[in-house]
Amino acid sequence: MDLSLHLILVEIEGGVNLGLICRLADNFEVTTIRLVNPQLSDEDYDLADIFASRAAHRLEKLEFYNRLEDAIKDVDITFGTSGIVSDSYPWRFAINLKDFTKIIRAFEFNSLGLVFGRESIGLNIEELEKLDFIVRIPTSLKYPSLNLATSVAILLSWIFSLKSYKIKRKVNPKHLRLISSYSYDVAKKVLKKDSLAKNVSYTLKKALALSGLSNNDIKVLMTMWRRLYSKSNAKYKD
Repeated sequence: MDLSLHLILVEIEGGVNLGLICRLADNFEVTTIRLVNPQLSDEDYDLADIFASRAAHRLEKLEFYNRLEDAIKDVDITFGTSGIVSDSYPWRFAINLKDFTKIIRAFEFNSLGLVFGRESIGLNIEELEKLDFIVRIPTSLKYPSLNLATSVAILLSWIFSLKSYKIKRKVNPKHLRLISSYSYDVAKKVLKKDSLAKNVSYTLKKALALSGLSNNDIKVLMTMWRRLYSKSNAKYKD
């Protein structure tokens, strides 16, 4: 599997985790590590250098961004993680690790971004909404939150396990993203409530992502939703 793999760390707070993640980047052939507004002191970077061990060269190649949207704009498909277990939006749409790999096998893309949040509070709702999918790593409900570097290691190992397979990816994630956008706009006009429209959009995106449909099937649905979007704009135009 020829894949450009990017780790995006939002406001990372610990040098030890950064160092361990640098080691993981070498272990699993990560392309880049991108830091979004890191909350690190000089002492934290010194710690990172120690814990990175032979992967300390990664610290010299870190990429820095002020905004998450800038860090992911050149990435074809993105997955975020969250330790929150909830039936509320948007966590109720989280996929499990099996579905995570199913989507990777089914979609056609050249680059993949794994987005991780702060050690203290993770990714907020606004950040999760910028991503294509939320991945839930199964843990005990008594203590569901994993250490940042541990979460990185688990997802990278699942991706790396696919490298021994010849994967025929077919579905373009951009088409699914457009369907999600069209369905949100149509639902918002029809249902008159933003929260319901978001639920419709996420439900449809998740269902299609796991459906096993071909790219041609997805394009047919995209055309239908685009026409519904155009008609709804005309009908509900102020």
